[in-house]
Amino acid sequence: MINVTQNPVASEICDNYEISVNGTEVNAVRVRVSAMPFNRLWPGKQRSIDQTEYASYLSLSTDEQTLEFTIKPAVTFEKAVIRPLSSGVIAQVDDGTIHFKIQKHGYYTLELDGPHNALHLFVDPVQNSDIPKSGDSVCYFGPGVHNVGELRVKSSMTVYIHRDAVVYGSILAVNVKNVKITGEGVLDGSFYERKTESFLLGYDYSRVPDASWEKKQMKNIIDEKSDCFTDISSYQKGTGTFIYRNDAQFNKLLETMKPVQTGLCFYASENIEVSGIIIRNCAGLSATQAGCSNIHYKNVKLIGMWRYNSDGIDFYNCRNCSVRKCFLRTFDDTVCVKGQVGWDTVNSSDILIEDCVLWNDWGHTLDIGVDTVAPEICNIVFKNCDLIHNTTTVIDIGNGDRAHIHNILFENLRIEFSQYDLKPVIQTDEETVFIPQKHTPPLIEMFLYCGYWSVDNMYGKIENVTFKDISVYSDDKDFNSAVSLKGCNEEHGIKNLVFQNITHNKNQLSTPEALNISADEFVDFKILNKN
Repeated sequence: MINVTQNPVASEICDNYEISVNGTEVNAVRVRVSAMPFNRLWPGKQRSIDQTEYASYLSLSTDEQTLEFTIKPAVTFEKAVIRPLSSGVIAQVDDGTIHFKIQKHGYYTLELDGPHNALHLFVDPVQNSDIPKSGDSVCYFGPGVHNVGELRVKSSMTVYIHRDAVVYGSILAVNVKNVKITGEGVLDGSFYERKTESFLLGYDYSRVPDASWEKKQMKNIIDEKSDCFTDISSYQKGTGTFIYRNDAQFNKLLETMKPVQTGLCFYASENIEVSGIIIRNCAGLSATQAGCSNIHYKNVKLIGMWRYNSDGIDFYNCRNCSVRKCFLRTFDDTVCVKGQVGWDTVNSSDILIEDCVLWNDWGHTLDIGVDTVAPEICNIVFKNCDLIHNTTTVIDIGNGDRAHIHNILFENLRIEFSQYDLKPVIQTDEETVFIPQKHTPPLIEMFLYCGYWSVDNMYGKIENVTFKDISVYSDDKDFNSAVSLKGCNEEHGIKNLVFQNITHNKNQLSTPEALNISADEFVDFKILNKN
């Protein structure tokens, strides 16, 4: 059995490819993505369309063991590559037509002469969903188009999006428990145009530094002494604040700050499962949780992120969470673990990112920080993931505040660089032009500092971080990436950092020189070869 999404929006059907799966013709869906790593601080208007391009995706579920794809692109090409490379799926080309087989559920990308206008293939197991179409605890979106705006869910609610449904809206949860968001359809954020007065997230903006763009924005639109914020005159530095005291107070904060209606946003909630759906075209952060516990993502696909600040999945001061078997393509940091003002009485801890395929069009692919307002950020595992495109930094741990970051594991990661990687550029004004320059992103950056992104301005620590079985693949013969490690002083440095079995094109990188490590005197690390 093969179930293929039948997109109900005719204008979104992609005509760049003729596709058949096991002999049956199917259609891909067109979606807008970033065309270049060109970004800026929010300028009060959305990103220009000329910085974007179309990609496409085909979404299906199957219980068959083998899928045979025949794909005829509308353009001529020289080379067809299927990523992740670790999948071992090889494209055979015969007179401009591409043939290949997929024998495992997962997420694949067909690229013709580089990453532009890529075709994404989402191959999921068949869902055995028995969801009632009506009822007080069910929000059921059947086949077709649904315009819902911001949907606020309640405790013990199930939201189901049918495979052939497109829901133009976002989902908000505040202080709820036991929620499921599932299906195989689309949650599309294009209904919302980000406004100058809208903030990205509900948190305690009264405590952010005066020099920050958030504080400047806040002063322009609201009295910072509003009772939905902390009275900072009595705040004791380093103790944290908790802005969620009751529904009425937090609803006032949301009304005051007008956060962007985008993707999924969960506050002070627990026991939420998100599975199967496609999230696309968000006006800001794509899937965000603050002050939550037991939030779990599985088989979720994020694509079509091209607008400013469209991060992937962000955890702020959250506990016991996971992201498994997901595909994320984002135009800002892809997976983030952070600590944020107003939620910072609790840790970010016990978070697992596993078996994912990640594509970063801007920023950091795997990120801890640089917002680290929390007592601890600990017990974080990134495991068995393919990072198929990367820009600013592949793996980043930036401690910009007082958190004790420790017990962090990066294991069995496969990182891909290519000849098409471009240097990211910050757009400083309307006259800035993107000039393509070949670039290999840094593999790892770790640092401590107090500066622009800091809130309490108290140095933290980084300890017990392990990078194990990290495989880097590139078109270059030599390892042209780098590792940068910077502490602050003896008390606030990087300690017990381990690199074990790091390879480039299957060759061991067993010395600081081979890894291109730059480290100051406040860093303690060792390199171990394969056991």
